[in-house]
Amino acid sequence: MQGALSTFQKIDHDGRMKRLGFIFYILFLFSPSCSRIDLATTWADTYIFKQIDLYFDVSSMQAQFIKKAVREDTDQVGQQFFPQLAQELERIETILLSNTVVTPQMVSAEQEKLKNIFYSSLKIFEPSAQAFVKKLEARQLDTFKLIFNKKSEELQKQLLNPELAKKESFSKIKKEFEMWSGTVNEAQALEIHKFSNDYLFPIREELQNREKISKEFLENYKSHDKRNKFISDLLTDYESMREPAYARALQAYQDSLFVLIAALLNKLTQVQKKYMIEILKERIEQLKNEGNKFPPLRKMSGTARTFLPQNVY
Repeated sequence: MQGALSTFQKIDHDGRMKRLGFIFYILFLFSPSCSRIDLATTWADTYIFKQIDLYFDVSSMQAQFIKKAVREDTDQVGQQFFPQLAQELERIETILLSNTVVTPQMVSAEQEKLKNIFYSSLKIFEPSAQAFVKKLEARQLDTFKLIFNKKSEELQKQLLNPELAKKESFSKIKKEFEMWSGTVNEAQALEIHKFSNDYLFPIREELQNREKISKEFLENYKSHDKRNKFISDLLTDYESMREPAYARALQAYQDSLFVLIAALLNKLTQVQKKYMIEILKERIEQLKNEGNKFPPLRKMSGTARTFLPQNVY
């Protein structure tokens, strides 16, 4: 659910979900550190609201609209996409149970299916995003630029300190793999360490892409038609908006990551595999149960949101 945050965070965090790859992509959505999906969905709207407030310092009237809209949107995501995610996790469970040798191509194919579900779910947020963004005040665009620049500065520090970036990469991948496998043995740690030393996430290109997208957002905001198209593209066709050099660098990084993930999955011990399958079974059951709990769709129509009172923002 964290993936479906909102337009502004799509601008700010491109690549962070993609870089997690196949099992780590699932982790991002349903981390074993959070053992109950029902709690995750309950807090999803609160998390999203806090992120929006961070970037735009929303007014009390805006907050009322955002909280209601996001709750409805996240309900719809759960109702429509939790069953699909459960089905994909069942496929992954079958692969693990069959002792099939996992190839990087298989990892890439599974990640593509999960990615498509993720991007399909983002479309649900478009009406809410359009309704919110078109009413932003000048001060809120200034707040966005301020917070955005601070985030860029944090990335700059990583760029200037590659050794620190390597350590952080090793720590993150090791932690995420351990959440799914229960343990990380010495040979697996060495694989992760080698990857982290050999393949750094393309931060320089990411920074260039961030600047490109944020500049387009602020420039297109001035025009009603351009702004609408920009928001729509962000939530429906974002990959086409990437700066080409970043798109190429990101793909190369992901291809290398898929090789690592395949190697780690093929070297799971029986204990690790059992642990991972148990987690998958829990997530599948929770997804199916939660998908049936969401209330009937009750979203405001696009027309209703278009004609909200002017002072609501």
